[in-house]
Amino acid sequence: MPNTLSPEDLQTLSTHLKRPPSALEHALVATLWSEHCSYRSSKAHLKAFGADLENSGGVVDLGGGLGAAFKIESHNHPSFLNPYAGAATGLGGVQRDLLSVGARPLACFALLRSSQSTPHHQEALAGFNDYAKHTRTQNLGCESGFSDGFTHNVLVNAFCVGLVVQQVGASARAGGVFVLLGRAAESVGVDGACMSSVALQKEQHTSVPSGDPHLQTRLIDACLEIYSQIGVLGAQDLGAGGLGVACVEMAARGCVGAILELEKAPSVQDLDPLEILLNETQERMLLCLEPQKLEQALQVAQKHGLEARAVGVATKEPTFKALYKAQELANLPLPLKAPHTDLSPKQESLSPLPLELNALPPAKIWLPQIQKHLCISLASSSPKALQEPKEDSKATCFRAYQELKNMGAKVLGFSDGINLGAMDGHGAWVLQQMCLGLKEARYALGVPFVSGNVSLNNATANTPPIPPTLALVAVGIT
Repeated sequence: MPNTLSPEDLQTLSTHLKRPPSALEHALVATLWSEHCSYRSSKAHLKAFGADLENSGGVVDLGGGLGAAFKIESHNHPSFLNPYAGAATGLGGVQRDLLSVGARPLACFALLRSSQSTPHHQEALAGFNDYAKHTRTQNLGCESGFSDGFTHNVLVNAFCVGLVVQQVGASARAGGVFVLLGRAAESVGVDGACMSSVALQKEQHTSVPSGDPHLQTRLIDACLEIYSQIGVLGAQDLGAGGLGVACVEMAARGCVGAILELEKAPSVQDLDPLEILLNETQERMLLCLEPQKLEQALQVAQKHGLEARAVGVATKEPTFKALYKAQELANLPLPLKAPHTDLSPKQESLSPLPLELNALPPAKIWLPQIQKHLCISLASSSPKALQEPKEDSKATCFRAYQELKNMGAKVLGFSDGINLGAMDGHGAWVLQQMCLGLKEARYALGVPFVSGNVSLNNATANTPPIPPTLALVAVGIT
């Protein structure tokens, strides 16, 4: 089974349940408790600088009734296995993160790191650019970095910013109906969250989901129409862990439970219950609606040529239940928080590798709705981050901030993307020190981190880990 708990986690879960978990419960909890979904080893460090770990994308107030939602997010492991599809779906995922809070994607850019000797860079850039073009998202370009340190693993970070007129919540409410909207499911990426939480193997066999930007455009239009014309209780995109993780997270945020009827989920082929629950088919959203609004929402989906079905309900009892043809396959109490994983930071003496960087200049976008410019700047780590991560992360933050100030902008918020190798002694030390540097920068500048992402274990078995890379985006208004 691809989604497997460690012996220690299995014992913890069995003790909590007072029984051994079913096969479906085991796979779901392994996904929920993966580093990719739970931040179980990095959460304590990220909280030091106020990182928002609960919401899909942060929103800042632009004035005039308009907000900006923005986020930078990694898609490194999938992009190493399939550069074109990985980069395309990386942008698609962060677009839907913003859609989850009510934003229409406006503009995007990529940060890529690879070795000059591989075709990964051009393939990833093509995937990103094509997805941006066909989702009508203004493409601000790409910051490219080349180093021998990225020979065995690449970095693909996607940034997107969108405009919010009416902010949407991310919680389910008891009595609400769960509606799955978008692309019909395929048996892809069932182990995606767990795969992205550990080092890759040299012969890795994992299916990387493909993207459909034209369907994504219809999904964005349909969701925004439902938000504004009908109203929702909550919304979340389906990313790592698919339907299972999205439903559990929405229910847990609302302090409620959920019952899913898995056979009701749209699919293009016969899928078993585990595949239905955890597949990572792209271009899908999970909405929680008041029951009397269900038919209207289904009609909007049909108008936009999308699959949409009611797949479950939110319950007062804080328990997650998964049924398949009336047979109960999972019954888990919520919330189901992952055990904390302790790291053992220890600095080592390592020599940084040179980096050839093609930086991305700051951007300015005119917003006629409020007669102001939205300003965006990107700064990233230097090779010094390997031995001086605290000072390098502070300098990176100050650089992004200063670029906006030089444009005359008021800086409203940051989004951080932390990309690190194996969490051995030195890797853990870099994470700890990088977060301390961001904490000092945040309080020195008085600007909050409203969104972000951490990607750990960017390594391939028996090869050197990647150089530590922080991507820091500042957003402001002038």
